[in-house]
Amino acid sequence: MTDTHRKKQIRFIINPISGVYSKKIVERLIKRHIQTDIIAYEIVYSMYPGHATELSSEAASEKFDAVVAVGGDGTINEVARALKNTDTALGIIPAGSGNGLARGLNIPLRKAAAVRMINDFNTTKMDTATINNTFFVNIAGIGFDAEVAKLFEIVSKRGFWPYFNIIFRKFFNFKPHTFTLVVNGKREVRKCMMISFANASQFGFQTIIAPHARVDDGLIDVCRLSMLPWYKVPGLLLRIYTKGADKSPYIDIEKAASLEVYAHDKVPAHIDGDPAAPAKKFTVKVFRKNLKIIVPEL
Repeated sequence: MTDTHRKKQIRFIINPISGVYSKKIVERLIKRHIQTDIIAYEIVYSMYPGHATELSSEAASEKFDAVVAVGGDGTINEVARALKNTDTALGIIPAGSGNGLARGLNIPLRKAAAVRMINDFNTTKMDTATINNTFFVNIAGIGFDAEVAKLFEIVSKRGFWPYFNIIFRKFFNFKPHTFTLVVNGKREVRKCMMISFANASQFGFQTIIAPHARVDDGLIDVCRLSMLPWYKVPGLLLRIYTKGADKSPYIDIEKAASLEVYAHDKVPAHIDGDPAAPAKKFTVKVFRKNLKIIVPEL
């Protein structure tokens, strides 16, 4: 049999605790919609933090054609970090709470449609990035969004309304930080509620913080949110949810290939929605088109 007729070898990694959707239902949808005449597949479950990375690294070393992350941005992060700089593609079946990267890449949120997209195996290359040498693929951030990520991690209910409730409650007792930024060789000092480092456009739930971010331009969109009065929050949220964040007078966005941010005190951070260690200095770097990924056909 020639290589052109060889079945694609794909490993599906399901995170059993991400999002609100039954993963057994996802498993049944995979079995129902995957085309077994062109794809040989296996389904495994991640059992502890970092397990998805181990399973993905193993698949890449065994020359699997793709590893499909079934979960949210945290699961995608674990899988993608093992696949960067390899010929094994990342696939995504959105099964998290916000599904930020999937939404940003126009991957179908309906599970059956996402499985059928895997059958098509249309691939491209996307950028990845690091913050303080820790890998991320969608968005990392410091300040307010990191506080929200920390609180969202521990709530008993997932979904949009618990997420929105945390944002609303946290806003009224959050104190902005003073940062020194070095972006594109320019140094500035400013007080911000948060700074987001966006490889793709949104956190999830259609919270589009960087409407012009591209995952293949070799650049990070640096989004600075200034403090604003409470009565301006509805207008700001309206802009964010309608792809107009860059038009807000309280948000400045600048593209950069690398940057450094310094704070007077340790500031909370998040990486692809998961809380990360607070720090006083943050260095962000972009790695251009080093991750193969399955995306919808245009």
